[in-house]
Amino acid sequence: DRIHLDNIQLQGIFTSVEPELPSIPLTVWPNPASETLNIQLRSTQAERLQFSLTDMMGKQVWQQDFVVLVGEHNWEIQLPEMASGLYILQVNGQQGSSQQKIEIR
Repeated sequence: DRIHLDNIQLQGIFTSVEPELPSIPLTVWPNPASETLNIQLRSTQAERLQFSLTDMMGKQVWQQDFVVLVGEHNWEIQLPEMASGLYILQVNGQQGSSQQKIEIR
């Protein structure tokens, strides 16, 4: 049941296989939220962004894609009939990604 390795030498610098993407600067308010959630970000390139809200059990409860140009962008997301609790807002794009914990009351 055991593996025995002998005479192993490791040299150099070891990094992860996939490079880490930079974070997308993201502002979210109000937090906690009840009926609406405002999201603001500044994009440095034109791209498609994927927004999602995931509950603490890992279930995705909302997802939407937005195409953005260079500049500042604002969205008002409606939160109809979402259960109170903690959620993770995830934004993914070519320039990076961002996560933020959101409380819904």
